[in-house]
Amino acid sequence: MDNLIELTDDLFDICSRLKSVNSDYFVVYNVTKKRFEVHNKSLSKQSLAFVVPFDELDCRTVDYALYTRAENVERIVADIERHNAEAEKAALKAEADNCIGRLDCAVEE
Repeated sequence: MDNLIELTDDLFDICSRLKSVNSDYFVVYNVTKKRFEVHNKSLSKQSLAFVVPFDELDCRTVDYALYTRAENVERIVADIERHNAEAEKAALKAEADNCIGRLDCAVEE
Protein backbone atom coordinates (compact mmCIF):
# COMPACT_ATOMS: atom_id res chain seq x y z
CA MET A 1 0.00 0.00 0.00
CA ASP A 2 3.07 2.29 -0.17
CA ASN A 3 2.01 3.33 -3.64
CA LEU A 4 -1.40 4.64 -2.49
CA ILE A 5 -1.89 8.13 -1.11
CA GLU A 6 -5.22 8.63 0.63
CA LEU A 7 -6.92 11.93 -0.16
CA THR A 8 -9.16 13.55 2.40
CA ASP A 9 -9.57 17.04 0.95
CA ASP A 10 -9.71 18.24 -2.62
CA LEU A 11 -10.58 21.38 -4.53
CA PHE A 12 -14.13 20.34 -5.48
CA ASP A 13 -14.90 18.45 -2.25
CA ILE A 14 -15.23 15.19 -4.20
CA CYS A 15 -13.89 13.04 -1.35
CA SER A 16 -16.70 14.08 0.97
CA ARG A 17 -19.33 14.16 -1.80
CA LEU A 18 -18.54 10.50 -2.55
CA LYS A 19 -19.48 9.69 1.04
CA SER A 20 -23.07 10.71 0.17
CA VAL A 21 -23.06 7.91 -2.42
CA ASN A 22 -21.51 5.38 -0.04
CA SER A 23 -20.28 6.30 3.44
CA ASP A 24 -17.54 3.64 3.18
CA TYR A 25 -15.92 5.16 0.06
CA PHE A 26 -12.50 6.79 0.26
CA VAL A 27 -10.27 8.16 -2.48
CA VAL A 28 -6.62 7.34 -3.09
CA TYR A 29 -4.09 8.31 -5.71
CA ASN A 30 -2.17 5.30 -7.01
CA VAL A 31 1.36 6.61 -7.57
CA THR A 32 2.50 3.53 -9.48
CA LYS A 33 -0.42 3.52 -11.92
CA LYS A 34 -0.82 7.32 -11.90
CA ARG A 35 -4.58 7.25 -11.37
CA PHE A 36 -7.29 8.01 -8.86
CA GLU A 37 -9.13 5.09 -7.27
CA VAL A 38 -12.19 4.87 -5.07
CA HIS A 39 -12.01 2.18 -2.40
CA ASN A 40 -14.64 0.80 -0.06
CA LYS A 41 -13.51 0.32 3.55
CA SER A 42 -16.27 -2.24 4.19
CA LEU A 43 -14.56 -4.67 1.80
CA SER A 44 -11.81 -6.75 3.36
CA LYS A 45 -8.72 -7.52 1.26
CA GLN A 46 -9.72 -6.09 -2.11
CA SER A 47 -11.15 -2.70 -1.24
CA LEU A 48 -11.06 -1.24 -4.77
CA ALA A 49 -14.57 -0.12 -5.72
CA PHE A 50 -13.66 1.48 -9.05
CA VAL A 51 -10.91 3.25 -10.93
CA VAL A 52 -11.77 6.87 -11.65
CA PRO A 53 -11.96 7.01 -15.48
CA PHE A 54 -10.80 10.64 -15.58
CA ASP A 55 -7.42 12.32 -15.08
CA GLU A 56 -8.73 14.58 -12.33
CA LEU A 57 -11.27 14.52 -9.53
CA ASP A 58 -14.36 16.54 -10.38
CA CYS A 59 -18.15 16.17 -10.44
CA ARG A 60 -17.87 13.46 -13.11
CA THR A 61 -16.37 11.19 -10.45
CA VAL A 62 -19.47 11.55 -8.26
CA ASP A 63 -21.72 11.02 -11.31
CA TYR A 64 -19.73 7.89 -12.19
CA ALA A 65 -20.05 6.59 -8.61
CA LEU A 66 -23.83 7.07 -8.80
CA TYR A 67 -23.98 5.43 -12.24
CA THR A 68 -22.06 2.33 -11.10
CA ARG A 69 -24.25 1.64 -8.06
CA ALA A 70 -25.63 -1.92 -7.88
CA GLU A 71 -29.23 -0.83 -8.42
CA ASN A 72 -28.22 0.46 -11.87
CA VAL A 73 -26.92 -2.90 -13.07
CA GLU A 74 -29.69 -3.35 -15.67
CA ARG A 75 -29.01 0.08 -17.13
CA ILE A 76 -25.26 -0.58 -17.19
CA VAL A 77 -25.73 -3.91 -18.97
CA ALA A 78 -28.04 -2.24 -21.51
CA ASP A 79 -25.43 0.48 -22.10
CA ILE A 80 -22.71 -2.15 -22.60
CA GLU A 81 -24.88 -4.16 -25.00
CA ARG A 82 -25.76 -1.01 -26.98
CA HIS A 83 -22.10 -0.02 -27.18
CA ASN A 84 -21.09 -3.54 -28.29
CA ALA A 85 -23.82 -3.60 -30.96
CA GLU A 86 -22.66 -0.24 -32.32
CA ALA A 87 -19.04 -1.43 -32.38
CA GLU A 88 -20.02 -4.65 -34.16
CA LYS A 89 -22.09 -2.72 -36.71
CA ALA A 90 -19.15 -0.37 -37.39
CA ALA A 91 -16.77 -3.32 -37.79
CA LEU A 92 -19.15 -5.07 -40.21
CA LYS A 93 -19.56 -1.86 -42.24
CA ALA A 94 -15.78 -1.42 -42.42
CA GLU A 95 -15.36 -5.02 -43.57
CA ALA A 96 -18.13 -4.63 -46.18
CA ASP A 97 -16.54 -1.41 -47.46
CA ASN A 98 -13.20 -3.21 -47.66
CA CYS A 99 -14.77 -6.07 -49.66
CA ILE A 100 -16.47 -3.62 -52.03
CA GLY A 101 -13.16 -1.84 -52.54
CA ARG A 102 -11.42 -5.10 -53.40
CA LEU A 103 -14.23 -6.06 -55.80
CA ASP A 104 -14.00 -2.67 -57.53
CA CYS A 105 -10.25 -3.16 -57.98
CA ALA A 106 -10.77 -6.68 -59.35
CA VAL A 107 -13.39 -5.49 -61.86
CA GLU A 108 -11.12 -2.68 -63.07
CA GLU A 109 -8.29 -5.13 -63.79
